[in-house]
Amino acid sequence: MHTLFYYHLVATLVHGLSFFFLLQLVPQKNEKKYQLVVPYASYGDEMGMQFLYEEVFGAVSIGTLLLVNEAITVVSHLTGVLGFGLYRQRMVEDERHLEIIRRYVEYAITAALLEIAIYVLVGGRDFNLLLAIVLTNLTIQVLGYMLERSKNQQRQLYLNLSGFLLLLVPVVSFLTVAPLTEGFMALTLYYSVLYALFGAHSLLHILSEAWRAFIDKDAGFLVLGVATKEILTWMVVALQAKLMVDHSVATDKAISEYVDLDNFLLWLPLGGVGLMLIGLFASSRLTIRDAYEAV
Repeated sequence: MHTLFYYHLVATLVHGLSFFFLLQLVPQKNEKKYQLVVPYASYGDEMGMQFLYEEVFGAVSIGTLLLVNEAITVVSHLTGVLGFGLYRQRMVEDERHLEIIRRYVEYAITAALLEIAIYVLVGGRDFNLLLAIVLTNLTIQVLGYMLERSKNQQRQLYLNLSGFLLLLVPVVSFLTVAPLTEGFMALTLYYSVLYALFGAHSLLHILSEAWRAFIDKDAGFLVLGVATKEILTWMVVALQAKLMVDHSVATDKAISEYVDLDNFLLWLPLGGVGLMLIGLFASSRLTIRDAYEAV
């Protein structure tokens, strides 16, 4: 079997377990839902201005978003398991083009769903800004795909740096709101750093021969992807549960019944980052070959 088969198998199991545990906690009784709005201004006498808003779509359930996100991720990694398990030659030809497509299609959907969950949790309600964040993520993934298909290093560098600039849209949006509510700053910082690591990994792969020799590009993305989604998903779950506990909202099947939320929010991301670093180091000890060598 190709080595990436086992990476996808582990990722499928991790996200499958996460989906199972989310099912035990979602939906909750009295779960808080979030209404998106479109703000506008109404002018009165002497140009007096009143700021109003119009509700759009239905209320957003963070728990449902996270469940859908994990389900899509499981399906995506299952395609990797089947691809590298049954159609190895097709998966490795043209510099693993099918794996590149799988990755960026998955990121275009799942990274956006996580951003929606974080945006509404930290207090965002403006549908127009949320749409800009989602479309920015989609653009970043298109740039990533174009970067990996390009052979020109200068073009790769421009595309990578363009992705970093676009990432400022959600980062700044979250950072302007997060300090206003206790506990949200840590979530925003972890989001910013973890999402930036994907670009850093890509940039090092472009510029550093030592990094290319240190770790396989696709293996690195797989390790980063699993760690980032699980850290942010469960931080969002715990933060929403903490809000409900702090405001004495009665719930059932809440994560607060099983863990101390403050300790969970401290050690989950630290442990997740630690496991991610271990995974990256362990991956550097493996030599991933797309073709078998004759003995």
